[in-house]
Amino acid sequence: MSEQDPGSWEAKRQSVRRRSVSLREQTEQGEDLTTLMDPATKSLADALRITYRLLMVAIAVLGVLYVGSGVQTVDENEVGVRVLFGKINASDLGPGVHPSAPRPLGELLKVETGTRTIDLLGEYWPMLTSDDDYRRGAEALQDGGGSDVLDPTVDGFSVTADASIVHTQWQVEYVRADAAKFIEWIGEEHEQAIVRAAVGRGVVHAISALTIDEVLRNAPDEGRAPGTFLSAELMATQRAQETLDQMNTGLRIVQLSMQSRSPPRRTIDQFRSVEKARSNAGEAIENAQRERRASLASVAGEAAEPLLALIGSYESALEGGRDDEAERVLAQIDEVLEGAPIDGESGPVLATGKVRAILEGAKAERVTIASTAAQKLDRFEAALAAYEQNPALLLKQRWRDAVVTGFYDQRSSVEVQMLPESIKSLVLMINRDPEFKKGVGFTQRLMEGLRVQEERDRDFDPTTRQNARPR
Repeated sequence: MSEQDPGSWEAKRQSVRRRSVSLREQTEQGEDLTTLMDPATKSLADALRITYRLLMVAIAVLGVLYVGSGVQTVDENEVGVRVLFGKINASDLGPGVHPSAPRPLGELLKVETGTRTIDLLGEYWPMLTSDDDYRRGAEALQDGGGSDVLDPTVDGFSVTADASIVHTQWQVEYVRADAAKFIEWIGEEHEQAIVRAAVGRGVVHAISALTIDEVLRNAPDEGRAPGTFLSAELMATQRAQETLDQMNTGLRIVQLSMQSRSPPRRTIDQFRSVEKARSNAGEAIENAQRERRASLASVAGEAAEPLLALIGSYESALEGGRDDEAERVLAQIDEVLEGAPIDGESGPVLATGKVRAILEGAKAERVTIASTAAQKLDRFEAALAAYEQNPALLLKQRWRDAVVTGFYDQRSSVEVQMLPESIKSLVLMINRDPEFKKGVGFTQRLMEGLRVQEERDRDFDPTTRQNARPR
């Protein structure tokens, strides 16, 4: 390499310095640096700047959308539960718009609150051939469905308190009453299985506490103590709800009903005959009670039952030897029969109906008896006075009245012959006087005709026609 002149080197250095100073001075004077670049570099810079701004806008929009993704709407038949960092932050959020932290920080869970239904048709029922037979219930068994021999591996049944077998079908309606507990403890995946298990526990407990008659009739047996009977539906509901509450499921049973019930198929006819006999007995008892009420109402009206109570008290007092109490109750009965009010179910009532007619008739009969007795007493006293004055005359008069009035006049068939006292003997002819016999026959026919005419008139009388008996 050839050496150059130092003077030339210095000249070049000064030239570069002058150009640098000139460029710096132009820059300091406000000239844009990009004007010194070539067009390609300038275009690239503009593109990068626009892309950066678009990216920032997109990031902002995504951020807003991410934050807004936690805001959700709860419908009318739903309840919202807000979860933050895996824990329930708020529950029982009603219908409307509710904010929540976006996932995975938080979440707004929605739980349907409508009534749900589960049918337990085959769990405690004999195995049948189709779903339609299961839904027909006891009718399918009566028509010959199922088998006479129970197989515990396929046939469902329950054992009652009296060691009998009974078949039942159930339907449960429930709601998700506590959405927070429902989400925290069970969820939708195991919901139906848990409800079925709880209801099954309740059914087994309820059936085992009742006899087969109590299950089939849904009524207590005669020997059960009062106040100790609960229906199978009620006991099963209580036990099933206790099970669900112990598991913190948040579920509440609305209704648990027994859809069908039946004894084993081989004994259906026997149970049916017993129920028919019981129904007939109940109908007979009801008819008797209805006739009793009608009879009592016709005799004493609304005062019949209170009067019966008073009569019972009177008889009880007599049997117990409480004479004073019996007299007091009897006096009260007499007052009621005379028209005094007595306390009934709806207030004071009066004795009406046949009892008033019976009392009036008794009063009239009493007056008649007293009047007849008084007349007999007067006649007796008059006869006594006549006897004291002339006993023979009175006896003859009484004898004549007794023979003529009491014997001859009362018998139309008696033939009377008058004989003088001087006759010592009398010869009677065997044949009677034909004229007398003819007169007697005429009299009898006349009386019979009058009787028939009287009956005919009574039959055609409108006032007595309803009481007339056909001949």
